[in-house]
Order: sequence, then C-alpha cells, then structure tokens
Amino acid sequence: MSDISRALGRGADKSDLEYDCQGPPPPYTAFPDAPSSSSPPPPPPRLHILPLPTTSSGRYCDAASGSFVEKDSLYSEMPYIHELFWETSLHASIDLSRPFSEVQFFAPPAAQWMADPATIPASNSLRVKCLSLPWAIEIEDTVGGAITSADLIDALITNLEREVTPQEWASSPQRARERVIQHLKRRITKPNEEIRPVRWIDYLGERTKLKRIAASQSREFELYLYTSF
Repeated sequence: MSDISRALGRGADKSDLEYDCQGPPPPYTAFPDAPSSSSPPPPPPRLHILPLPTTSSGRYCDAASGSFVEKDSLYSEMPYIHELFWETSLHASIDLSRPFSEVQFFAPPAAQWMADPATIPASNSLRVKCLSLPWAIEIEDTVGGAITSADLIDALITNLEREVTPQEWASSPQRARERVIQHLKRRITKPNEEIRPVRWIDYLGERTKLKRIAASQSREFELYLYTSF
C-alpha cells in the first residue's frame, strides 16, 4: 500500500502525511472508519440564471489601482482586466468546480459582460496563475479570436477539471500534496466510498468560488486568479 493510500485509509493521522509522495495520485477507496464531513455546506443564495446576450459594454478596471475606466479611453499598451473580474462575487456566483452552465448572475449587466473581451487590449492567448496551483493555466483561442469573459471562465473550469498526472503529482510541492490529501479525506462521507482521481481543482481545496482576477502589471496577458469559499 502506498504512503498516499495509507494517508486516506484506515487509522490515518498526522504522521501518515510524512511521506515521499512520489507515487501516482488516487483513485483511492475509503474504508468503513474513514472520517465524515463535519457539517453540510450552507444552502446557496436565491439567485436567478440569465441567458448570455451578445451586447457589449465598455467599462474595464485597472487591476493595480482598482479604478474603472471607459474602453475608449484606454491606451492599447496598458493591460486591463474586465470589470466583471475585479470583484466577481459582487456580480455573479461562479463556482469553478461546477459546469459553466451553472454560473449564476445577480443582475443583467454581469450577463451582458460575458460577451466582452476579458482583457483590453483583447488577446487570443492568456496565462493564468494562482498561488494554490503548482502550475499556470494556459488559455488560447485556436481560431485566433479574442478571449471573452465567458471564454475565460469556461477555460478555467475546463482546465481545473483535468486529472493530475503522476508526473505532475510528483513535481508539485509536498505541502500542496498534503493539502490535497486532507481535502480528499474530508470529502469521504460514506463507508467504502470510491474517490475519484485527483484533479487540478483539488489543489484549491474548498476555495473554489471565483473571487477576482487581476492583470499582471509586469508581464503582458498574464493574469492572477483569486478564489474563496
């Protein structure tokens, strides 16, 4: 039995996490005495899902200052991120562990922004980093079109659904692997429950809600992802 399997299996404690972590990621099988989650999550707020129209708006946000500017007043060499991503939780509920079709909007403007370019100047290639992820997410529009706000959200969800390969698992920091294992243990709710393979989203733990995205001021079209509970 591998060290990772022991950490999720019978009688696991903190000492079980002192492992080499060079083996492949799960799937694992839970044992009858595996821990259960302490309490169910709170119910989601009463929101309504709106269709995604193709109208375009013009306000973007400077990620450094947080001030809003009109699209026509921007200099092309300055990287900006769309207003939707400056504080996403004010406009929509976006759970990156759920399908794109389940995105929920608080008000019509947020839905209208989905067709806008995610950045100004617009780009067909973006690189997204997150402190919780050992790797960057590379996003590219294969037909050469501008990546829209909807494209960016959908690409994040799709990439985070990827299974972690044995090579990725071995190369990620040990502390990150320990957090993933603890997260998977908390998800065990029934005896003999089969646990799916590790995915990129597991590195975020319970913090899967899109909080905001900031544009790098030093590297063009590089973004920083921030998530919350």
